[in-house]
Amino acid sequence: MAPSHSKRARSESSSSSVSNFEPESSSNDESSSVWPPPAKIRTKTKRVPVSKEETAALGSSESVGGSPRGEYRCRLMKETVFQTWQALLSAFDDYCEATHQPFRKRSSISASSRNKVGKRTWRYPVEPEEENLYLIIFVCTHGWSTRSRGKGIRPMQNFRGCDCKAQIIATLKRIKVAENQFGFAVYVTKQHTTHTHPLNGDAWRAYAENRRVEDPEIIEMVRKFVAVDSKFGKIHRYVIDSTGTQVNM
Repeated sequence: MAPSHSKRARSESSSSSVSNFEPESSSNDESSSVWPPPAKIRTKTKRVPVSKEETAALGSSESVGGSPRGEYRCRLMKETVFQTWQALLSAFDDYCEATHQPFRKRSSISASSRNKVGKRTWRYPVEPEEENLYLIIFVCTHGWSTRSRGKGIRPMQNFRGCDCKAQIIATLKRIKVAENQFGFAVYVTKQHTTHTHPLNGDAWRAYAENRRVEDPEIIEMVRKFVAVDSKFGKIHRYVIDSTGTQVNM
């Protein structure tokens, strides 16, 4: 019986020594505690689709949501003094078309309302009606920031606002013409023509307001084509050839 007890004791001692054995591991090597090591998680960014017109107007589609991609400077107006408001507006339209800047009238102050403010012995002219202006503020059509109003289920398809700070201000001023003689002239008092979006001919022609046809003769001719059931392609080609504008019909 003695030999059996000795064998059992030797087996228990050997099992206890094996169970108490732990391999040495470095505390600095975290990967040794987990095997196999976890794979790296790759995230995929989702590109938001935009319309062709807005892509042309804002350049790359990566600037979705209105984040500015850079500064695009444009030349200033050379002529800054005008005799009438109509002369200013005509020159301003030509300037915008030549430089492809999409300015829009943001707000204005009439001369009649300006005359009610202050204690002047003279008054700004209010006649004729189209000249009854004291100040006009022009801002870029992209001068608003885009704010998300949805829950993100359907991505935004079209956008225009990219927080552009471009601005031009024109003001009516009283000037001295001769001794004891005064007149009025329209001055361009502020010009900030640095945009946050590209300026080019393709973007300029993509705006809906620049594709609009307002010639009454062309509109009347289109109505005649429609009355005789002319083909759509023929009408479209006539409008493009007559106006030089790539209109959408």
